[in-house]
Amino acid sequence: DPSIERQIIRREDRTMLLKALETLPVRWALVLKARYGFLSTNQAFLTLEETAIKLGFTRQRAKEIEDLARPRLLEALMELGYVK
Repeated sequence: DPSIERQIIRREDRTMLLKALETLPVRWALVLKARYGFLSTNQAFLTLEETAIKLGFTRQRAKEIEDLARPRLLEALMELGYVK
């Protein structure tokens, strides 16, 4: 649900989100970090196309990874007690 994701991206939640991202496989974390603005200097959320170019994937592969990683990120956030 994008509205929940937007809520957890607030500046004060960045540390918590990074901690949860650390529990994911590296490629998965990189894709989500790009999508959530952790890999750009201005903290801009990258599009799938921009993410794919930055990380050397196809757009489709970036989407596949994102689709796998998002539920795992939510699980990690719940395990860490940040989301109920």
